[in-house]
Amino acid sequence: MEARERKQQEHKKAADEKEQCQSLFMEACKLRSLAYRNTGKTSYKLIAPKYDYNNFYDAANHELHWSVLILYPEYNASDFVMDWNEFIGVWDMLATMFPSLHEEQLEGKDSAAELVQLPAWDSKRAYYLENLQVFVENGNGEKFKIEDLHLTLGDVLSTCARSIDGLPVLVIETKQQQLN
Repeated sequence: MEARERKQQEHKKAADEKEQCQSLFMEACKLRSLAYRNTGKTSYKLIAPKYDYNNFYDAANHELHWSVLILYPEYNASDFVMDWNEFIGVWDMLATMFPSLHEEQLEGKDSAAELVQLPAWDSKRAYYLENLQVFVENGNGEKFKIEDLHLTLGDVLSTCARSIDGLPVLVIETKQQQLN
């Protein structure tokens, strides 16, 4: 009987800690003028469930951390960033995923293996940093173009999206797609 009570207390403590973390996360979102809800009704429910996302608030550093779903509609492809600190810029994150057209990228690299490569799915060889258009979706499924890719994720979410349902969703297209 004692083991059962101890197990129940452990479950209750874990549930209380999870609730407290969620409460801190919600409060941090509110302070950033960001409406957050997790209804599970994301328009990408076929993609998102395969990812184990964990948005959280780092109280020690006063930072929100987001899991972010990135979609490439032209190729019906997606990426998933497990932990994107709200203070990391969109451009900075994309620079780890896509190569630059500029030769400056070659400076300071020890080997060609360190260079960022085009994604394998990019058969048109068009997904270079300078050729990208990035949109953020809000919790209502509305898409907003991110005009300044040097904004941080936190700025994008609180000024462009303003509401999130579950996890942030970025949609990336090439500038040529906009012309078509």
